[in-house]
Amino acid sequence: EMKWLEQLPKGWKTYFPGHGKLSFSSMSLNDVCVLTPAWFGGVATLFLVLLTMEASESTSAGVAAGLVMAIIPAHMMRSSAGEYDNEAVAVACFCATFW
Repeated sequence: EMKWLEQLPKGWKTYFPGHGKLSFSSMSLNDVCVLTPAWFGGVATLFLVLLTMEASESTSAGVAAGLVMAIIPAHMMRSSAGEYDNEAVAVACFCATFW
């Protein structure tokens, strides 16, 4: 008995993460899915720094907010490489919207 993935047409196998090689330059789709939360975690921290600097008119307050954001357990949990979650993208979008 064949598994469901083996029954798919040959070209369809590349649409499943981890199966086949759908290329983004030198990265596979699996690599992109693994690293997306880490990228957006950095973007969210940057936008929080900018938001704090604009609201407080203090560079040191912006840096402090960025450091706090970098060590908050909830943010670290959502922005770890390999923990693909839509919250990593959402937090970055919220911070960018409020900035």
